Amino acid sequence: MISEKEIEKDLAQRVKLAGGLAVKFVDPSRRGAPDRILLFSCGRVVFVELKRADGKLSALQNIYHAQLRELGYDVYVSRSIADNEMIIREVLES
Repeated sequence: MISEKEIEKDLAQRVKLAGGLAVKFVDPSRRGAPDRILLFSCGRVVFVELKRADGKLSALQNIYHAQLRELGYDVYVSRSIADNEMIIREVLES
């Protein structure tokens, strides 16, 4: 099984190749923040939580993600290289 670290490294490389930035996201004021903020030259900003294939979101992560979505942001959960590919494709095609 591929590790979360490997999925995160792949995502950062794919975003860079697409001309964007994959910023490590840490919110010191609260728990549950997504792992990365992806910034693209087309003006899109999306949040990504990285998990192993069998990883589960915590209650705090679900709450934080819901709040971001209510503000109009896209929040993805990536559990694989294929998920990373889908996220980049979806962002760049929209």
